[in-house]
Amino acid sequence: MPHVPAGVAEQVSRLLAEGHDVSDELFDQLLTERPRQKSKTYWTPVEGAKLAAAWLTEAKAERVLDVGSGPGKFATIVSLLTKRRVFGIERRDELVFQSRQLARRLGADVQVAEGTLEAVQPEKYDAFYF
Repeated sequence: MPHVPAGVAEQVSRLLAEGHDVSDELFDQLLTERPRQKSKTYWTPVEGAKLAAAWLTEAKAERVLDVGSGPGKFATIVSLLTKRRVFGIERRDELVFQSRQLARRLGADVQVAEGTLEAVQPEKYDAFYF
């Protein structure tokens, strides 16, 4: 796990729970170095995940699958904001591990499996995020 300044996880959890803005720079402190460096290019920004969480709530999507979930940024944010379990599928074991650690650290209900989309039973989900 990355070295995270004291209180960052608690601060991020509290801010999201209270509906406050969280910068990507703050959230990304919770990621290890390599995913943090790639965050602006590959991982959904906090504001994008917040918007998706609102849409998923409006659509009453109970079972959401994040395909290619990376380090778990999107899944964790959506879970925290919607109070739902979010599922992820990721082919890279180091990112599966990081995703699980991130969710645990922030208290999010996220379940991530190692694998690819071919292993997914689509009828089990109400919504997909790519």
